[in-house]
Amino acid sequence: MERDPLECNIIKNCAATLAGLGTAGMFNAGCPDRRCLEERLIELNRRLSPKGVLAEILLFRENTALIYVYRPSRLARCLAVPEAQEILLRYGYSSAEMSDSLERLRERFRESSGFPHEIGIFLGYPAYDVGQFIENNGRNYLCCGVWKAYSREEEARRIFSRVRHCTQVYQSALEKGASIDRLTVPEFAI
Repeated sequence: MERDPLECNIIKNCAATLAGLGTAGMFNAGCPDRRCLEERLIELNRRLSPKGVLAEILLFRENTALIYVYRPSRLARCLAVPEAQEILLRYGYSSAEMSDSLERLRERFRESSGFPHEIGIFLGYPAYDVGQFIENNGRNYLCCGVWKAYSREEEARRIFSRVRHCTQVYQSALEKGASIDRLTVPEFAI
């Protein structure tokens, strides 16, 4: 049986999100047909949304798409953190509403040739660390893993280790034929 490349990419790149350890993940996917990808995401969201996970296109350029896989309930909590709201206000986010914020993030990607630094908020990184990353231009961090940590070094290292382990376990499960449906932990089980 041939594996769905989109599902394989999600499992490989967003294991922590599927497992309920993280808020979100993202990856670039080859995409010669945007409409086909959008239809695949609709079908995938139909299966994953009951478990509290959604996937969307953040940016589409030529033959690639930046796919964002997230847990809306967790993202809403991240966007509600006052320090996160302060950071987002600096970049033109006028609302903490998830749909408005995601639309502004898409605009920021279209306006920029790189990654808008506030993306860390949308990935569930601690707001303090996102703010310090921006202020320090990515330098002077305490440790680096899933993100660059500027505070709570030991806690960050534990999270980095759990995410690495989760990714290895999910990669192994994928190689043994596990489906994305089986690997996605329902929201209520977290």
